[in-house]
Amino acid sequence: MPDAVPVREFAETYPFRLILDPGFRFPGEPRHPSPQPEIGPPTDPAVLAEVGDLVAEFIARYTEIIGHPPDLGAGCTEADLLAAERAIGLRLPDDVRALFRLVEWDPDETGLLGRQSLLPLEGLTEGYLSGEPGVVAFDDGPFTVIPVLGEPEPHGHVRRIHRSDRWLTFAGDMSGNVCVLDLDPGPLGRRGQLIEYGRDFYDSVGYVADSVLGLLREVVAALRAGDHESDGDRLFPGDGIGASYPVPARHLESPLRLDLSHGGLAELAALADAPALRVLTLNPAQWGRLRETGRVPGNLAAAELTGSVTLDEAREWATWF
Repeated sequence: MPDAVPVREFAETYPFRLILDPGFRFPGEPRHPSPQPEIGPPTDPAVLAEVGDLVAEFIARYTEIIGHPPDLGAGCTEADLLAAERAIGLRLPDDVRALFRLVEWDPDETGLLGRQSLLPLEGLTEGYLSGEPGVVAFDDGPFTVIPVLGEPEPHGHVRRIHRSDRWLTFAGDMSGNVCVLDLDPGPLGRRGQLIEYGRDFYDSVGYVADSVLGLLREVVAALRAGDHESDGDRLFPGDGIGASYPVPARHLESPLRLDLSHGGLAELAALADAPALRVLTLNPAQWGRLRETGRVPGNLAAAELTGSVTLDEAREWATWF
């Protein structure tokens, strides 16, 4: 056991937090091996044709309603798509590839994807490779506010995870929520489905659509039916198409984490019922009792000291591990 622990080893101070196992994650959080892109054929011609027809009809109807065509930019080439896929190590679904072949992006929130606005292919690639690959929708560290996430509806379609290296930032509603391309769905989901997280989502992601193609079909069907509203150059097809709504989730406590710091010494009895405990939060008196009795858990991944303590007291506490 080391004689001293430098202050810099505290993950946070006030409360004082120690990360004892940097690799710890709550169960179910995926960590895939570095992917090797599946170098497949060019975009499926049938999918490209259908997406092309839907985009062309959207542009025509947008122009009729708004008075001028939308500014969606020029699409990319197959070579551009292949370069992006090689960079991220993942092949994009054919309907996503087809959309990028036809459209650059949607900076003006035209309504092409309902409430979502497409980001450029370059933004998708850069976003995926920024920091650890993938998307972090919620903090997944040992002290995360919500160790067990709720499950969005429809059930079984989206994995209950905080982050994934098979999620790609794809679009957004320009109001603090981000639309993600999900390449690792739940057992009832579909590769390439669209999910959402951000300002309006606190304990689970939202489910947007089963695919880009499905979302385009919804948008065009609404415009055909005259079901839309507009605001300047912005078109809103249907009733919230492309948006998801937070579903109240039942909060579940993780058996791997305990916070007993608001109680007294008697609360320590709960440790007997937590043999798999990995993250423990206690106040100074409680940690002191564990030390006196030689019962400091030996398999902790992270520990937290709350309450009124000095830096020197916290440094001493850190040496116990």
